[in-house]
Amino acid sequence: GMVHLAWRNEIYVDIGPCNDPNLKMRRIFNGKQTIFIDCDDYSASGWSAWNLDKFTFVHAKATPDTIVDLINAVYDSKGIIKNTDPQLLDIDIDGYDAHVLEALLEKMTPAVICAEINEKIPPPINFSVKYSPEYSWKVDHFYGMSLIKFYDIVRKHGYAVVYLNGNTVYAVAPGRLLDMASRH
Repeated sequence: GMVHLAWRNEIYVDIGPCNDPNLKMRRIFNGKQTIFIDCDDYSASGWSAWNLDKFTFVHAKATPDTIVDLINAVYDSKGIIKNTDPQLLDIDIDGYDAHVLEALLEKMTPAVICAEINEKIPPPINFSVKYSPEYSWKVDHFYGMSLIKFYDIVRKHGYAVVYLNGNTVYAVAPGRLLDMASRH
């Protein structure tokens, strides 16, 4: 049967949107709150110019130690309850994505996770860039995490990996999928 999402709140968090987020613009304009977190100065110059009440750009480096606090600081400024689960988490920071994702999943359960994986590292290899505060992507093939590493992280939290498109993988939280066939 067809698979659909059980939508709840409409909070979207994009860690590393660069200049090409996966999120449709109508979701940004119609959602409750959209948060982009990026340390790239060029990206910041574009997103910071958006003066929308329901959109927040955070010009900061996302790390395992800071990610939850960065999101909760925006929540606090917008009157959103601490650690509220985002509807969508999109992560693509070309580095220690696995460690940032693990830290976030300790406190929040996004309904959908969209993540970049390093498609050059095939199953069954379990790979991720180790966390180092000094790390920055060298525009080479050494970045991110393998598909198996992503699967291992989200599986620990009960997620189902539902779709892979090139180097983008999607996972859905437990209890957030509706099977249309079972409702008829």
